Amino acid sequence: SLQQIKDRIVFADFVTTVSTSVLAILTFVLAAIGLYGIFSFGLQVRTIELGTRLAIGARRKDIVRLIWRENIKSIAIGVLVSLVSVALIFAVLGNYFELQAEVGNAITYTLAIGLVVLVSWLSCVLPLLKVLNRPVIYSLRT
Repeated sequence: SLQQIKDRIVFADFVTTVSTSVLAILTFVLAAIGLYGIFSFGLQVRTIELGTRLAIGARRKDIVRLIWRENIKSIAIGVLVSLVSVALIFAVLGNYFELQAEVGNAITYTLAIGLVVLVSWLSCVLPLLKVLNRPVIYSLRT
């Protein structure tokens, strides 16, 4: 029947779409776990420093700003490298694969960059909450 023919033709595209989506989500989750681990380790090394700052009288939002300001540099470098890589791919391979820079692609890239920045911010702040939410004496003992 016509429906069976259509299903056979669309099946390969459907499998490709689902496989790509699952791999993209898995890659993103693994990257988020890696970022969390790196930022968490960095904060564990600096626990005494942060405890000392809190004991002297630093406010919580000042500590969050300090950590975010230090980590934003590496995040910005990563975003810039990825943008340059995408631009090079479009420039070098654009004609070969008939890649076109479209408004839909720009929206997708903007959302992806926003998601990366959001996950990076959460990876910075969540380990920091462990230090900020317990009494300062625990940070100074460590």
